[in-house]
Amino acid sequence: MNLYKKCFSLHDTQGVSNYFTAKNSKECYEIVYTNEYGFNAPTYVEAVEAKYYEDKDGNRITDADKIRELATNEVIQANGEYNVEGLDFNDLYEGKTFYYWELVYENINEEEIKSLKKLGIL
Repeated sequence: MNLYKKCFSLHDTQGVSNYFTAKNSKECYEIVYTNEYGFNAPTYVEAVEAKYYEDKDGNRITDADKIRELATNEVIQANGEYNVEGLDFNDLYEGKTFYYWELVYENINEEEIKSLKKLGIL
């Protein structure tokens, strides 16, 4: 298990929303973007979905499920970080909050998790 922090970015303000434990980036994605901890709905995934994808022959992909799968994989690979090359956020409305995660500590043990919970951090 690893300790992560959930970060946010809104305009010029950045900060840490809270901390959570997860095994890997895929699990982080599920935690951050499924409201498990009371987080807001995904916004970065929507922005990534707005980016168009092409198949290996250069044809534009239009299947919504395939686009969601590609967008999800891209978000996981970027650790939720929203400043990925090729994305333009100028067309998003003002007030959009982006969430991403950062690894704080690897291989946290159960005793450390209990201590963090006791302190109200988790």
